Amino acid sequence: MKQAKKNKRILDNLCEDVIIPGKRTQEDDKSKFIDSENVPNLLTNAYQYGYIYCIFFKVLIETGMRKGEAAALQWTDINLKDKTIQINKSLDFQPETEEDLFGDTKNYKSRTIDIPDTTVTALKAHLQYQNQNKLMLNDYYRHDLNLVFCRKNGEHMPKSTLFNAFERILKRADMNSYPIHSLHHTYVVLLMESKVD
Repeated sequence: MKQAKKNKRILDNLCEDVIIPGKRTQEDDKSKFIDSENVPNLLTNAYQYGYIYCIFFKVLIETGMRKGEAAALQWTDINLKDKTIQINKSLDFQPETEEDLFGDTKNYKSRTIDIPDTTVTALKAHLQYQNQNKLMLNDYYRHDLNLVFCRKNGEHMPKSTLFNAFERILKRADMNSYPIHSLHHTYVVLLMESKVD
């Protein structure tokens, strides 16, 4: 139909705005966000479901990072004193080899973002929590990965685990279903509500 319109065989492509029932479109993801008044409810239920999900989703909401960027964060990427995060990679949730675990960001660019005091405070507490796991597990901990958001043993969190947890947390919070990417849009909405340019 697009080609027929281009070749001037038809005037309008009647299929252009058709939405196939049951299939998500890019527009669906672009318009989804969590209302600011529902964020505390979401994070409370995330904490009750599992601490690691609470801190992960909190940082997504407060920084606007994509899930792969946050999942790839290493402690060397974070400067708690300067309140910044260097985003320079994304996690490949299904790497073929260990070397393929970290890949490029969506736009292939590195960037540094400022983080609010609430994120700094949460990350400081998270570092203490993680250090306890490192001491407890010692040689069984994946010190080499140095991940900020990981399983108790330092391994990266699988994509399916994050997706399933987010879905269950939304149900517990009695909220509609959203993709995790909606937290990226939630961040933008929160900035707009705060009158940030």
